[in-house]
Amino acid sequence: MPPRISSSAPTRGHAVAVRLPTILAVLRYTLWKKLFGIGLSRTGTTSLADALNALGYRVSHYTWPHQAVQEWGLRRLYFAKDGGTDITVSAIFPRLDRLFPDSRFIYTERDVEPWLASVERHFARRGEVPPIERQLRIKMYGTDRFDRARLEQAYHAHHDRVLTYFEDRPGSLLRLRICDGEGWERLCRFVGRQRPGIPFPHAS
Repeated sequence: MPPRISSSAPTRGHAVAVRLPTILAVLRYTLWKKLFGIGLSRTGTTSLADALNALGYRVSHYTWPHQAVQEWGLRRLYFAKDGGTDITVSAIFPRLDRLFPDSRFIYTERDVEPWLASVERHFARRGEVPPIERQLRIKMYGTDRFDRARLEQAYHAHHDRVLTYFEDRPGSLLRLRICDGEGWERLCRFVGRQRPGIPFPHAS
């Protein structure tokens, strides 16, 4: 939770002196401390975004811009947000880590075989996608079509990339298997918020 600004102070000058560090702490929290879901599509990224929003965060799912945007664009995108999920985030998570250095990351995982089956259905259902989305798929998966071999290779490459990147910072990463039933308990412990009295979201 962000720091709270106290309203009790004996004098105006003293109030300014006392509140300034707290105000700066709030600004630092707002500007830098984000939550990013860095799992691949079809690993529970929509459910994760819904869950974080239910906890009071402002998290977007699959929101452009993506890797082609300059740093100012990413800062502007997330200035009024607390984070984002899906491959528009996972494709550039090292850049986001540098831009928002106090952030934490949630890696949604799923076994490769059910993931491939879900991706195949998803690609078939979506059909043709806009050029910018095709570019992102190619960057992330090495293909914009369902190609089992390339997708499986990309799956393992992303997994290794995430674990290697956070190898020395285990406290910055939560590995969460939403598709296997994990939910509020581990997520709430990681973000430091109380479990809400609603079922964990499960979006298709």
